[in-house]
Amino acid sequence: MQLIDNTPAPNDAILVPAVEHYGSASDQPSFEIGPEDQHHVDAVLGMDPFNDVPAPYDLPEGRSFGALKLTALPAEMQVAVRARLAAIPAGQREAKEAEFTAEAIRGMRPNIRLMTGLGRDATPYHREQLAITREYQDAAAEFDRLQGELSAVARHVTQFDPVTGKAHAVPVPKVSEERRRAIVAEMDSLAIRMRLLHNGDQPGVEAEMRLKQAMFETVQARKETRRQIDESAEAKRRAVEINRESRINEHAQRLAALTRNAT
Repeated sequence: MQLIDNTPAPNDAILVPAVEHYGSASDQPSFEIGPEDQHHVDAVLGMDPFNDVPAPYDLPEGRSFGALKLTALPAEMQVAVRARLAAIPAGQREAKEAEFTAEAIRGMRPNIRLMTGLGRDATPYHREQLAITREYQDAAAEFDRLQGELSAVARHVTQFDPVTGKAHAVPVPKVSEERRRAIVAEMDSLAIRMRLLHNGDQPGVEAEMRLKQAMFETVQARKETRRQIDESAEAKRRAVEINRESRINEHAQRLAALTRNAT
């Protein structure tokens, strides 16, 4: 995908403040996270996106699928693995096939995760990350589709240079001028949308706000889980004390009854 114009579009100055300052300041929660909860943020950011973030499927622990074969890969990826295998001695190829295939599959994990989504226990932060990535990819794919439509050529006509008289072929666009203007406008809108989601290597304005809120919700959920765990542990401790106290009271009542009978 190639953006036609990387300079700020005329609508940027209108669109970005609208995203940043929608409504009055008093209407909008800050989603600020206090320093006492920073360890929750660090824990979430430190999670491995594949090993720590739940997937929507479970693989039994210790389950083995046998040696991986390159035929498990899409045809275009098999070509790359075959080329790597061809570069090593024939006697090592069988053992290396599984290794190279596994490496190729690991490289596919981000796209697989985008397609399959996350498990129900995934945090709001990781869900929002995935949603933003999907939205950006959808916008980029539509941008590329429109770019292809814009550059499509219906035919070529021959024109002659008025000075040299030489003939040259001139492409005739497949789309009408009206459709061309509509495509350009839509591509400009998509370019703005993508900049709101991703700005270079950093989240865009909208994505940053959404991730901030998602992190706040994630921290609150972690605190609530911690509270429930702590209260459950305290309840169990108190249950032990209550049962102990009950046994002592029962014993004391029996002793009291014996004492009354003796007198």
